Amino acid sequence: MATISRLLRELEAASRRAAREAARQVKLALRELALQQKHDELVRAQMEVEKFEERISQLTTIHHEVGDSFDWGEIVNQPPPAYPVKNDKEERLAMQKLRMYRPKFFHRMCGKVEKIRSYLEQKVVHAKQVDEYNYQKSIECYELKFSQWSALHELALSINRGDTLAYQQAILEINPLNEIQEIGCEIHFAIPDSDTAVIYLTIDGEVVVPKQIKTLTARGKLSVKNMPRTRFCELYQDYVCGCALRIARELFSFLPLSRVAVHVQTDVLDQATGHMVQQTILSVCMPRAILSQINFKAADPSEAMSLFPHRMGFKKTKGFIGIKPLSEWEIRSFLIIKKPFLPAANISGFYSENGVGKNGGRLLQQGILPGRPFFELVQKMKEFVFELFIRQEKGRGTAFAGRNFA
Repeated sequence: MATISRLLRELEAASRRAAREAARQVKLALRELALQQKHDELVRAQMEVEKFEERISQLTTIHHEVGDSFDWGEIVNQPPPAYPVKNDKEERLAMQKLRMYRPKFFHRMCGKVEKIRSYLEQKVVHAKQVDEYNYQKSIECYELKFSQWSALHELALSINRGDTLAYQQAILEINPLNEIQEIGCEIHFAIPDSDTAVIYLTIDGEVVVPKQIKTLTARGKLSVKNMPRTRFCELYQDYVCGCALRIARELFSFLPLSRVAVHVQTDVLDQATGHMVQQTILSVCMPRAILSQINFKAADPSEAMSLFPHRMGFKKTKGFIGIKPLSEWEIRSFLIIKKPFLPAANISGFYSENGVGKNGGRLLQQGILPGRPFFELVQKMKEFVFELFIRQEKGRGTAFAGRNFA
């Protein structure tokens, strides 16, 4: 009887130990789950912040990179693909096996000599067919490559002749502005002449530019705050100006243009009607000679606009406002002069309508010169090659590029 009681007590003790162990395992599992959830939350928070920072970097450094340059003159000089030569490699290998075949004693005994010889002869016929098939395939490949070479050759010839239709065809087919379109921009363009490209860029900065700042707290948790309006407007402005610079860089590396005009459009509040209407917020004409001298890694895209003739309606607290874009006449009136010129130090000092004042470290001295002295100066230029964009102002003579005509 005592033995049965002891056995029951041992069973009860074992049951309690098992229950305690099970409870302990549950607590451990819950603790591990809580730690895993906390870790996952920290990882998600870190990923959110990295995604936010990557987006900001993409918007503010879009003007840093540029695609591969195209040398259309070199493309014209590229020789056409060579016509394929017929190769009888497979047939020669099959013929060699046929000639080297020596009947074995077992083959003679079984009467298989003719059968094997016939099989090798069939292999020769099949090898000829394989060689012919490979030759026809190589011809098809050649015709495709020649067609591509011919089309690119004709396109390059037309571009080197200054054919504006060829410019448009190259932009449509090769699409050098694809990366800008991928971040939410819509692009239309016109090529009025062989020196000029006019780009109409439609953006939705209110959607593209983040309105919240995401950071990590001291404990690694995600902190989301509304972005200050001034910070948002600064990012928006850098993004818009960076897109304009990137477009100009891409087109200059792609086509032999001398100037690129960019009109950036977006929805802006119309104060008269109270409705959002599409208006131009930046209109800039960028000459190749000035753009090529900018250090894009260090330059501020918004400040870089002061180097070019432009209009931009922007207020730090309100953002962009609608402006009148540069007209076709204004863009065309920035004449391209490719003549030797005197150093810029011989040109009178910097002039600015918005009070920027002197800026001796800029790419060129900018000023107002009367028409006759200016063209007398051009006749004396001897040392360098330079592209200068000018426009005539009534009563004021010739104005150098780089002013905000707003």
